[in-house]
Amino acid sequence: MTAKPPYKTVEPARCRFLALVKFLMEHASYILTAVIALLFYIAVLPHFRPYAWVDDWIYTKPLGFTTLSEWWRWLWQQHVDHRIPIQKLTNFLVLSWTGFDYRWLVAINFAMAIATSILLLEVARRYRGRRSIGDTSIPLILLNFGMGYTQWGFQFQFMSSILSMSIFLFSALIWLQTQKNMPALIGALSLMVACLTGMNGVLPALGIGIACIAWAIWRHKPTNIVFLFAAPIGMALVILAMWTPFVGSDQSPIKSSELLNYAAGLTTGAFTIFVQHHEAAARIIIFVLLFLAAASILIRIGRKILDDADLLLTAFLGVYLCLLASIAYGRVKVQGGWEYGSAIHYGVLAIFIPILAWVIASKALPKLRAEILGLAVLIVALFVFEVNYQWRAWMIGYCDPLQAKALQDLKSNKSIDQIATDNITQFHVGLSGIKEVTDGISALRKAGYELYGGKRHR
Repeated sequence: MTAKPPYKTVEPARCRFLALVKFLMEHASYILTAVIALLFYIAVLPHFRPYAWVDDWIYTKPLGFTTLSEWWRWLWQQHVDHRIPIQKLTNFLVLSWTGFDYRWLVAINFAMAIATSILLLEVARRYRGRRSIGDTSIPLILLNFGMGYTQWGFQFQFMSSILSMSIFLFSALIWLQTQKNMPALIGALSLMVACLTGMNGVLPALGIGIACIAWAIWRHKPTNIVFLFAAPIGMALVILAMWTPFVGSDQSPIKSSELLNYAAGLTTGAFTIFVQHHEAAARIIIFVLLFLAAASILIRIGRKILDDADLLLTAFLGVYLCLLASIAYGRVKVQGGWEYGSAIHYGVLAIFIPILAWVIASKALPKLRAEILGLAVLIVALFVFEVNYQWRAWMIGYCDPLQAKALQDLKSNKSIDQIATDNITQFHVGLSGIKEVTDGISALRKAGYELYGGKRHR
C-alpha cells in the first residue's frame, strides 16, 4: 500500500494549533481576568479578616430595629457625605445570611470589578473597532490586589458607582452605534442607580446627564431622549439639595499648590501601592497618557473625523478628572496635603483615567504604532500588578496572626471592652471608635452570631 502523504495529517493539526493561538490572543484579556479572579478568590480572600472594620460597624445597627420606619430612616440617612441605600440594604442582607462574615462583601466588590473589567474591554473594542494588546492592561490595573475594594467591604459604594457608570458607558456606545432605544434606556437607568451609590456616583451622573442632554439638543435628537436623561439629572439635583455637609468638613481656605498636587496624586490612584514606591514615574505615566489622548482628539478634529464616540469618551474622562479635583478639594481641607494612603482609598475612582486615556490615544494611531504603545502600557500594568501583588502577599503574612488573635478573643470569655481595646487596630482606626466597636460586638452577640462569640438560640 502507498503511504499517505504526511501533510494530510500535519496540515489539519497545524490549522487547529493556529486557530487555538488566534483564539487565545484575541481573548487574552478575558482569560487573564479569569486567572486573576481565581487567584484572588483562592489565595487572597480566605486570608481576609471576617469581622468589621471602621464604617462596617454601621450594619449592626439594624439588628436592634423593631419598626419599618427605623429601617427606612437608616437606609436613606446620610453616611458622612453619602446616601447609599442600595449598599446598606444589600450588604446587610448578605451579612445576615453569612453570619456577618465581611469577606462576602469583599467577594462581591471583586465580582463587580470583574464585571467592570469586561465592560471596559468591550468599550475599548467597540470604540476602536478592534482589540489591542494594550487592552490586556485593563484587568491588570483594575483588578490589582492593592485596590481599596479588595481590602474593605465598605468600598462597595466606590465599586458600585464605577460599575454603574461603566454600564452607562458601554450602553451609550452601543446606542451611538446602533441608534436603538434600549441601550439609551439602560444608560439612563444606570445613571439613576449611580445616584444611589453616594456622591461619587451623583456628581458623575449629573455631569454626564447634562452632557447627554446638550449633545441631544445639538444633534437635534428626539425630545424623548432629552426627557430620558433629565430623569437622572433631576434625581442627582434632589440628592444634592438634601445634602448636608459632613460635620467634619473644614471651610478654611486652601492653597492652590496643595490642591493641584493632591489632584495630580489622585489621578495616579489606580496604581495604588505602586504610587508609594514610584510616585514620580506614576505621575509621568498618567501625564503622558492624558497628553496622547488629548493629541488623539485634536488629530481627529484636524482631520474632521471626530465622531460621537470620541465625544462620549472624552466627556466621560473629563467628568472623572473633575470628580477627582472635587475630592482633592475636600481632602486638602481635612488633611492639608497629599498622602499615599489616598491612592489606595480612592484608587478605584481613578480607574478611568489611565484606561480611557489609553483607549482614546490608541484610536488615532496607525495600527503598528498603537500596538507598540499598547505593549508599553501592558508592561507598565504588569509592573503595577506585580508590585501590588507582592505587597498583598506581605500584608497577608503580617495580618494573619493579628486576625487570629482577634478571632480568638471574640470567642473568649473576655469582656467586650477588653476585646475591643486589645484589638482596636483590627476593628477601627483608633480608640476614638471604641464605642462603635463595643456596641457592634454587643449587638452581634445578642443576635447570636457565633463569629463574634454569640450563641444561636435553639
